[in-house]
Amino acid sequence: MLRIRQEQLKVLEEVQLDRFKADAANHIGKFWSRAAEEQGEVEVAKTVATAVERTRTYRIDDEYDVLRYINLMYSLGHDFDRELKWAGDILNAPDRSGRNRMDELMEHALAEEDADGGDA
Repeated sequence: MLRIRQEQLKVLEEVQLDRFKADAANHIGKFWSRAAEEQGEVEVAKTVATAVERTRTYRIDDEYDVLRYINLMYSLGHDFDRELKWAGDILNAPDRSGRNRMDELMEHALAEEDADGGDA
């Protein structure tokens, strides 16, 4: 029988997280190329790390949802969760799953963008 020790599991989790962070940085370079170029590689990596930490505090743990959160950081501002009351209210809602909070955030951000004529 194969046994995986806690230390081995932790290493596997760290490898997966590192892979995700690299994928997320590539995502930023692809979809937010101008911002990525202005920030530079080191700052993009810091932004990804910040997003990962913040989404953990909001109990958002799905990679897809973390990428959506990153997209909102680049669309609404890196501190949108602290600067926009509606975003903070949604993210801190205790009665919703991480996916539901992200769905609501995306819907609200798109509605704001439409109301602003395309500028979220």
